Amino acid sequence: MDWIEVNGTSLRYDLSGDGPATLVLVHEMGGTLESWDQVLPALRPGRRILRYDTRGAGQSEKIAGTVSFDVMTADLIALLDAVGISGKVALAGCAVGGGIVLNTGITPCASDSSRMRVRLAR
Repeated sequence: MDWIEVNGTSLRYDLSGDGPATLVLVHEMGGTLESWDQVLPALRPGRRILRYDTRGAGQSEKIAGTVSFDVMTADLIALLDAVGISGKVALAGCAVGGGIVLNTGITPCASDSSRMRVRLAR
């Protein structure tokens, strides 16, 4: 596990696996990047997996006050930039993590406007 300073906070993250595609996993409220441990082996073949403790969760920097989906989205986009992930990524989240994923999907990235495209599964 590594830590990185992005968007005014310190986040703990794990980037593992290899392959042309990247999957970003965003945990639930009160969870940590370890929330994905049980499914990680099934998801890893052929892709990189980025997991992180969201702002205020797990071992990431704690917060005082409120936080919004826009701030959490900015954290995710800054994390992607900081670890050198460019281009399109797949996003998956559960509970609050799903809200962050949805908000990220509709938020244009200043650094790469083609990165995020909303694609709904049927």
